[in-house]
Amino acid sequence: VIAKSTCVSRSVCTDMAGPDSHQEYFLIGVDANGTFAYGFTSTFIFKLDIYANAYIVNTTTAAVWPGQGFIPHSMDVADDWAVVAGYGYTIEYKKDYAALACLVNLTSFARASCVAITTETTFLIPADVTTYNEPYELSVGICGRKVVVGVHRLSIVTVLYNLGTVLNVSRIN
Repeated sequence: VIAKSTCVSRSVCTDMAGPDSHQEYFLIGVDANGTFAYGFTSTFIFKLDIYANAYIVNTTTAAVWPGQGFIPHSMDVADDWAVVAGYGYTIEYKKDYAALACLVNLTSFARASCVAITTETTFLIPADVTTYNEPYELSVGICGRKVVVGVHRLSIVTVLYNLGTVLNVSRIN
């Protein structure tokens, strides 16, 4: 049961995505203390103080994601950082996608530091990464400074390490 909401009444609610639009992927995570909720999409992000029922951040992702084409698919939240895995352009003008893991500072929401999580060289079909397609799903888990990202369609797991401002690929299994 949800005890708090940003809705003043049933008819007066905060419209996150805008009228006549939806997000194919709308990721929500909560910090370990249960104090803040974080939301990530391809077009906006937010940080909600759960107890005060107030947005701390509610903005577009232009300054956070590595480019306009980034589509988040999965995330996990640590204390003051998160890892969001998704598909983004390796070369923006060519519109070639790659699986990326992005380190997001949950305090400043500065530009995320992203790293490719596969060594795959085959072209990813844009329609398969921008709309829900089960084989293209990703999963993320954080434990301490280590991060594990699963890539369903390739049956691989990538182990990353948070070096503070960047993620380092430790191994791909």
